[in-house]
Amino acid sequence: VPVAAPVTNAGAAFAARRAAMVSLINTHADAVLCVSDRVRQIAAHHGLTPEKLHTSYIGTTEATKWQTTQPKPRILRPDGTLRLAYLGYMRRDKGFFFLLDALEALPDTLAASLRLTVAARRGEAAVVARLQALAPRLAELRLIDGYTHAGLDDLLADVDLGLVPVMWEDNLPQVAIEMHARHIPLMTSDRGGAQELGRCPELTFRAGDIADFARALETVLSERVTPASYWQNAMPPVTMDAHLTQLMSLYEEAS
Repeated sequence: VPVAAPVTNAGAAFAARRAAMVSLINTHADAVLCVSDRVRQIAAHHGLTPEKLHTSYIGTTEATKWQTTQPKPRILRPDGTLRLAYLGYMRRDKGFFFLLDALEALPDTLAASLRLTVAARRGEAAVVARLQALAPRLAELRLIDGYTHAGLDDLLADVDLGLVPVMWEDNLPQVAIEMHARHIPLMTSDRGGAQELGRCPELTFRAGDIADFARALETVLSERVTPASYWQNAMPPVTMDAHLTQLMSLYEEAS
């Protein structure tokens, strides 16, 4: 006879641990460095002392690409199509399954204007089959089984718009910085820090919202967002030197 599992409150232990961590940090830390404004907002929401929180965007060697690239004069191609790029992993938390759902739901007229590059390690056969089934409805589908940093320039050379559809509060995805540093506009969900790079509300959609994803995409295809309007509020990527200078300043304040 099956025995019913005892009823436990698994969340209570986690809540107690989080409260203890918040208390310890507030008591013993002089400063808390947050890799995006969104991380800082969440930390304050959970009880960390706001005055101790500092946004400290990570430094990266990818920032050098900012000096050697320029925004394209148009986001769309002369034939009216648009090359999108999704980089990273075929994972649910990264928004890949949502992206499949959203692309499958697009009207044929929108889908036919898209050239999609997916550079991610191949997932299960059924997942790859869903992606490949989109090919007849798209202007082009390019599937690349993973990538290396050494090959990023070639991979991204013809990309018009980067996709970062994360479903969780992803601190600041490295792939977003890699595309942003090469002056590739980003269309992101409203979770995590990727949206802070371009600071373009028109290209930020509600995480998991297929209709809002289509709205943001149509904004690009109708050229209601232009390179000039997109880049006017964008933040330059942070160099390693600038990041280290900020760190040293914060250490000096706390010493």
